[in-house]
Amino acid sequence: MLIKLESAWKPLRILLFATLLLLGLWVPLPLPKALAACSGDACTGLYAGSAGCTANNASDPNYKLASGAKIERRHSDGCDADWTRVTNVSGASKYTAGSTRYGCTNYCSDQSVESGGYPPNSQPIANNQSVYTPMKGFGAATSVLACGRVSSSSISLPVGGTSPSTSSYCTGSW
Repeated sequence: MLIKLESAWKPLRILLFATLLLLGLWVPLPLPKALAACSGDACTGLYAGSAGCTANNASDPNYKLASGAKIERRHSDGCDADWTRVTNVSGASKYTAGSTRYGCTNYCSDQSVESGGYPPNSQPIANNQSVYTPMKGFGAATSVLACGRVSSSSISLPVGGTSPSTSSYCTGSW
């Protein structure tokens, strides 16, 4: 008798499963939003892509062109952090480096990167390729500079030298 009851329920279970499957196709559940791995000062030193900060990021419309480098400030509202993107627009393969400068009265701290890694591992990158600095998160009011360069040889980091606020390789502060 137990076997007959169980076999009678089998068509109902199949019907129930098919109904739920069809409902799932017609009424999809919302996908969860990706959460950033950091916020504010906790983002400092992390890369935007791996920290989930690249969604809805914005570029400063006032980018700077300097000797074959397009220097852009990038910002994530969700992570409350900035970083620098430097694109090689020289027309040839070149070493490309960037620094996000901040702190002190003369921007004495930085988050920097050179294409391929720090010397002696740095490598030139092709025209229209970019490097991205690690981020600088905002805890307290922080003024930062985006700095970048391209060169035929390895670049001394941080970009902008000892006077980044007046360097031709740095954008204005924001």
